[in-house]
Amino acid sequence: MTSRTKNRELLNLSLVLIITIILTLFSLSIDFIDRIHKYLSVYSTLPISELLIKVLFIWLVLTLWVTYRRWREAETRQRELEDIISSINADILVVVDRDRNIIMCNASVKRVFGYEVNEVINRKIDLLYYDINSDASNSNKIADTLTRDGFSVGLATGKKKNGDTIPLEIITGNRSDQNGAVLLLRDITERKRVEEALLKAHEGMEQQVKNRTAELVKANEQLKLQIVERKQAEEALKRSEERYHDLIEFANAGIITVENEKIIQVNRKAEEFYGYLRDELIGQSPRILTPEQYWKNHSEVLNEYLRSGNVGKMLFEEEGTQKDGSLFPIEISFSLSERGENSITIIAVMRDITERKKMEEKFIQSEKLSALGELAGGVAHDFNNMLAAILGRVQLLRMHNSPLPGVREKRKSVRELQKGLEIIEKAAMDGAETVRRIQEFSRRSPDDKDFTQVDINELINNALEFTRMRWKDKAESKGIKIVIKKEFSSIPPTIGSGAELREVFTNLLNNALDAMPHGGRITFKTFKEDNYICVAVKDTGSGIPKAVREKIFDPFFTTRGPQSTGLGLSVSYGIISRHRGAITVDSIEGEGTTFTIKLPILAKAIKEEKIEFKPVQKRKARILVIDDEEGVRNVLNDILTDAGHEVEIAGDGIQGIELFERKEFDLVFTDLGMPVVSGWQVAERIKGINRKVPIALITGWNVDLKESEMTSSCIDLIIKKPFAVDQVLRLVQEGMELRERFKAA
Repeated sequence: MTSRTKNRELLNLSLVLIITIILTLFSLSIDFIDRIHKYLSVYSTLPISELLIKVLFIWLVLTLWVTYRRWREAETRQRELEDIISSINADILVVVDRDRNIIMCNASVKRVFGYEVNEVINRKIDLLYYDINSDASNSNKIADTLTRDGFSVGLATGKKKNGDTIPLEIITGNRSDQNGAVLLLRDITERKRVEEALLKAHEGMEQQVKNRTAELVKANEQLKLQIVERKQAEEALKRSEERYHDLIEFANAGIITVENEKIIQVNRKAEEFYGYLRDELIGQSPRILTPEQYWKNHSEVLNEYLRSGNVGKMLFEEEGTQKDGSLFPIEISFSLSERGENSITIIAVMRDITERKKMEEKFIQSEKLSALGELAGGVAHDFNNMLAAILGRVQLLRMHNSPLPGVREKRKSVRELQKGLEIIEKAAMDGAETVRRIQEFSRRSPDDKDFTQVDINELINNALEFTRMRWKDKAESKGIKIVIKKEFSSIPPTIGSGAELREVFTNLLNNALDAMPHGGRITFKTFKEDNYICVAVKDTGSGIPKAVREKIFDPFFTTRGPQSTGLGLSVSYGIISRHRGAITVDSIEGEGTTFTIKLPILAKAIKEEKIEFKPVQKRKARILVIDDEEGVRNVLNDILTDAGHEVEIAGDGIQGIELFERKEFDLVFTDLGMPVVSGWQVAERIKGINRKVPIALITGWNVDLKESEMTSSCIDLIIKKPFAVDQVLRLVQEGMELRERFKAA
């Protein structure tokens, strides 16, 4: 027999009893009314007796009607409660009276506890569980909670019919008539098992698990909790979307999202790169931002992804097309994903690498100069050896064939010889200058030992004065008008080599003149920008084509044919680099070219010291000349011998050291680059024999030593090839001065 059937039989039995009682009361009431009527008819003549009888009868009828309606309502509530109890299958629903007796429960009691329904009806609820906190204080808390909130949630240990125990969750609610309670018993064995597993797997999250468990056991708040969590999730999603939007929008790279070959998202950096507003790009094909030659590569990447799901290289260096059609270098990476069967989303991240390309070009230019410099250094050394012999021999010949002061040479053959020697000397000097320019490439680091405080405005004026014959006198003789405009600002000094910087301005001026064969205007403008002095040299010439512009600083590159060496701008580039500056070019074909030079401002003014030179008295010296080049050592021998000095020559370092050990010398000339024993080693050995003999280093290499470096290398003087006769003789006198000082020390 089910609980529902039994309850209905009890209800019907109660109905029979109620009707019986009502009929009995009705019978008694009629008898009572009859007696009252008889009494009143005997003792009273008032008509109220009949009225009272009618009132009593109406009261009885109303009482019966109210009783019937309450019985019908009770039956309806009973059926609804039974339906609710029957509909709950997962949990055990139990109704208890005020004395905790079970008066109703659903069939789940058998599945969970093993009892039939009729076995628990009218039994204490303690049959099914015992409270794990069953003390007086806890009971009071539960009672208070029920009184305040109308329900209570707690845990208990269930007792099965076979003696086993199970963990329970009990939700207790007051009955509306306050004559008992409704309990929802839930078997939480599986949940406990999950909780234990979570506790073992996440020891560090114990408190969170407890909190979450506490939330879950609040059955009546479950719906509210889900709403709250959903709102929180929506807010978190909204915040995440806002962060994602901000990340994309304010990223330091251009980001464009493409879906189905249409642009759907553009950030502000991409707008800046390409010059479009995002509204102009949304819905457009991304191909408007890429030159046609890159389309094939992009298609291959996309096809590979569609075919295999994988792609190879996802980072490319290419060019982007701006709104005005101009191109700029970019580095672009792709991320591909599928959204649906026929939808592909591409996220392109691009960076403007214009500055990086400029740095790479500067690095390549520097490497070119370095490589060429290493090659040029060796070539220049050999040229200098030849030029030293040629120049020295020519100057000796001129000295031997020169007439006495004030006397004019009458012999035609001698005059022609003198003229030929002058031409050879000039050619040798020009060759030496060309070699010097070549040697500039082999100097890798800034060399500022000879740098002094210089005034840029003054150097420009010097360059203009030196070239005045070309841009004024020569140009005007051909009917060409060249206008020189100076826009000088009051600028601080810089530190550098005046001769080298003057050469740079001369080169730029000559380039401008070459670009204006029919005349024009050249403007020299100086100004200060941040911590730099800037010089802008602008002409109104033909301009430099873009294809040529990238090569103008390459050594030996020229567009002016065989009359130009192609070294002017490359040497200028090297000079400015050694001055820790920068030189750039901006040109528009048909309008002109502007070269801009930046040089660092001198941090602290250099105080110039005046050095008084005492006249050197000519002394005769015993000199040892060591050089593996026969032509060089012979010309030195002749120069020194003609000047009255005693000279011994050696063809290599070993022979020179042996001569020094056998004889006494006042001064030693030694070549730097020699086989077997170098000039450095010769100097070290000679200083080991006699430290009071000065040593002069002869070199065709581009060697510059500071005083401290010369001392540590045992070198006292340096003379570079090719040398002039007066340079050699002056060096001898300086060496003799040192010899006297060494002796006195």
